[in-house]
This record gives sequence, structure tokens and C-alpha cells, in this order.
Amino acid sequence: MMCPSFVAPESLLMVRDAFREEGFDLRLVGGCVRDTLLGQTPNDVDLHTDATPEESAQIYERLKLRWIPTGIDHGTITVVLDGETYEITSLRRDVSTDGRRAVVEYTRDWRVDLERRDFTINSMSMSLDGELYDPFDGLRDLRSGVVRFVGDPYERIREDYLRILRLYRFTGRFGKEVDEDARRAATYRRAGLDSISVERVWSEMRRIVSGPRSPSMVNELYEDLWGIKVIGERWPDFLDLHDAHSRTKDPVSLMAVGWKLYAPHLLTQWKASRDEIDQCRYLAGMFKGYKRDADPYREMAVYNISRKWALELAAIMDMEPLHRAVLETWEVPTFPVSGYDLIRAGMKPGPLYGVTLDRLRLKWADSGYTMSRDELMKQVDVG
Repeated sequence: MMCPSFVAPESLLMVRDAFREEGFDLRLVGGCVRDTLLGQTPNDVDLHTDATPEESAQIYERLKLRWIPTGIDHGTITVVLDGETYEITSLRRDVSTDGRRAVVEYTRDWRVDLERRDFTINSMSMSLDGELYDPFDGLRDLRSGVVRFVGDPYERIREDYLRILRLYRFTGRFGKEVDEDARRAATYRRAGLDSISVERVWSEMRRIVSGPRSPSMVNELYEDLWGIKVIGERWPDFLDLHDAHSRTKDPVSLMAVGWKLYAPHLLTQWKASRDEIDQCRYLAGMFKGYKRDADPYREMAVYNISRKWALELAAIMDMEPLHRAVLETWEVPTFPVSGYDLIRAGMKPGPLYGVTLDRLRLKWADSGYTMSRDELMKQVDVG
């Protein structure tokens, strides 16, 4: 079947031709095929080949290409062409799996390689000339909004339990509703998620939470998987999450809204980055009663939070779009008093020192950031 094809650069066509000269082929596979069929530009371009890693490496050496054995144990080599990177993987079959890792062997059978993948919409390949190879009707499912496992969903999940979370992520992006067969298998196999590395869980959850149909997918995920330790012990607030999702797609901000004061614990459990945890802790703190009316402008000027955090705070608080637009370019005023000014006035460093600076910052903010250094210093009592 011929379809609108990915526009391959000449350098990639040259590599494909070199493979064909040796009796092999090179085809696009997975997400880039799916996105191309949807008329979208793929973020990453992955390919597979019926040449083994050793045979592939010989071709790259002959062409004097830069190549990196990034996943050589599983047949993946990264090739650099005109500054762009392409992951090219030898056709494989799974010999054994433990729910996280697979032992593979190489094959020349294109169908076998597609058969080991998760969903039909991800199990299509395409020649660089636009010929589609679709043995599991992925194009039909893509057009129908169905995210369906290749073959037996219970077996596909047993091979890699992370596919449970991927089911909800891909349904949120490409599906109309969670496939019932897939859902039953996910619920039955859900305990396997606790064996997955927490970093991989966060990698999937951050995309589910920020995806196009985030609130409904999070709702269904928790209904189906409740009781699994790795997804936490608190139900998110779906109404607040739905409300905030219309104003921000930042996954950390949405975690703070949906899980509130429990969110930093979850992100710590999932080993999110320090910046992500700090942002989450700050935004979740806004749900404490005394902070609900925080002013993003004041937070930047008085408490030195980043513009990014201030913008996310504004989105969470449902600040008017016009005010949020102003906040994006607002020139943060400079507080005119320094610690050195207090020392020169006779104040010794100590607890009173920091309290005084904080009090002066608030007075300055209350004045609309207009009070001068001299006016502020008149408010200082050095005892």
C-alpha cells in the first residue's frame, strides 16, 4: 500500500541504497510512521533493517559515517547524517522477557519484528518510497481511534509492564476510549507495575498528565490501577485537574493541581529532577489556605521566584489572559535596599537582619514598587 511518505533527506536515501546493494533494506518504523500517516512531522525518526548489527556496522564503516553503538545489546546503532541522528535497529524477536528487559535474537523476518511491538498503531513500517507494511491493521485502528495491542494483550503486557501506562498515554493521544480487551488485561496485570523503575513511571505519567485528554485518562487510569503502590496512595482532584488543563500543559504544574500537597511526595518517589520537585513543592504550597491569593508579580519581585514559576502560578490561579501576557514581559523591579545598607545603618547580622529585609520588601511591594532606598531605610530601627 502506498501512502504519503516521509520526505527522506538525500543522505538517508544514500544509506538505504548502500544497504540494498548488500542485499538488505532499511525502513521507517514505529512512531515516525504513525505520525507521518497523520500528516504530522515526526519528532524522532527510527528505522529498522534486516541486516545484523555487525553487517550494518560494516556498511557504516565503508561509507565513513559516524556511528554510535547506543543500544548494541539490543541491535540499535545511532547514525549521524548531516548533523541529524537516526536510530537504526536490526530486526529482532524476543527470546525471553522478565517484564522489564528482553533477551533478543536477530531475524530477517520483517513481520516478526513488528509483531513484538506494543500497539498496532506503532507496529507499521514504511519504505523510504512510501510503501506501507501494515500486517496488524494499524492504519485502520489509527483512523478509527483504537489503541489495540498486537496479539494477546495479556502477553504483551507480561513482556513489559510499562505498556500498561503506555496504553493510557497513547489512548489519550490517539484513541477515543480505552480498548476493553486492553483494559481488562491492564487491570489483571497491574501488580507488575511495581517492578518497573520509578524513573520510567514518571516518564510515562508526565505525558499522561499533560496529554490532550489528560483528566479523563488520569481518571480511568486510577479507576483501573488503584491499589498499585507506584502510582501513589491518593486520588487526584479530577475537577481541578480538568480546570487547570485548559490553561497549562506543564506536567509538574498539573501534578501540583491534581495531587496538591501530596504531589511533591509522588515526584520524589518517581525520582523526578530536583528542579521539577522544587517547582512542584512551590506550586502545591499555593493550596495552603493562606497562600491561595498569592500575587505572581509580587512572588517574582519580593520572593525572587523564576518567571516560569510565576507564569505557571498565574495559570493555576486562572489569572486573566491579558494579565498573564503582561507577566511574560514584565520587567521585574530591583529592590533598592541591600544587606550592606542595613550594616551601614548599624544593624548587626542575625535573625533581625533577615526579618527586616523581608519586612522592607513587603512595604516596597505595597507601594507599587515605588518606595526609594531612603524612604525604606527610614522604616529601619536598628535598636
